[in-house]
Amino acid sequence: RAGQSISYTLNKYSALAGALGFSVIAIGASCLTDLVLQQYVTLYRHSGGVSSPTGRFLTTQQTVDHIGSPVDAQRLLNLPAGATAEQINAFVVPKGTTIYYGRVAGGGEISTHIFIQDPSVLRAVEP
Repeated sequence: RAGQSISYTLNKYSALAGALGFSVIAIGASCLTDLVLQQYVTLYRHSGGVSSPTGRFLTTQQTVDHIGSPVDAQRLLNLPAGATAEQINAFVVPKGTTIYYGRVAGGGEISTHIFIQDPSVLRAVEP
């Protein structure tokens, strides 16, 4: 079941999320949705400081369109302390990949947060 999958995944990675400063709200199917991608999708990640270019937490083009500066990224994405958001990295996520998307406590209402279990599936898009 989708809800069980979401709970398992987030419980498994909740220590990681907490260590990165993320506060996942109301874990459950009503706040986070799992989706198996039916096509290749480009997603984005802000990096710099304590945030590496590749990781499990990403966002959408629609969210990136609302970010005008590193400070905006820190606020809208509720980045962890020490994340400078100096660079934006684009990745292609292959079809068949399960993503979990929703909101993160303290992030902007217009911000979509995406979690993937295995960041090794990400393929960097060259500028």
